[in-house]
Amino acid sequence: FRAAPTALDRAAAMAAVLADSPTDDDVRMVVAALKGDQERFPVLADTGALARLARPDLRHFWRDELEHPSGGRRAVAARALAALPADPTDLARLAKKIDGRDEYAVVLAAIDALAKLDPEGSKPVLERAAKQKSMNDVVGRAARRALGQR
Repeated sequence: FRAAPTALDRAAAMAAVLADSPTDDDVRMVVAALKGDQERFPVLADTGALARLARPDLRHFWRDELEHPSGGRRAVAARALAALPADPTDLARLAKKIDGRDEYAVVLAAIDALAKLDPEGSKPVLERAAKQKSMNDVVGRAARRALGQR
């Protein structure tokens, strides 16, 4: 992983390292590399393999990723937090992502996360999102779907 010469090689190596029950050392190595990759267009753009591990010990990493310069990484962070047990701090941070200022992928992932983690408690946030203006009403439709409306 560390010796991979190109971004594509690093991404492939990261996916291979994280496949099939990675060790704690493997996960720490990947997390350290991701923490150092803080550009808007990161070398390691897809963090989905790490998110799919659904490890509670990575909660703080995913919280930090919610503020990553890359919208793709923020969206994966929202989905990763949705795979963990609900936490009030995470719910508040996810709700802030549905303010109309973030990229649609992030907003939609946050809507899905809130609907999964705390459907009743998130109802006011989702109702506001259902009225939010967006291109082709993508945010409103996602929020109404999360609320069980059409």
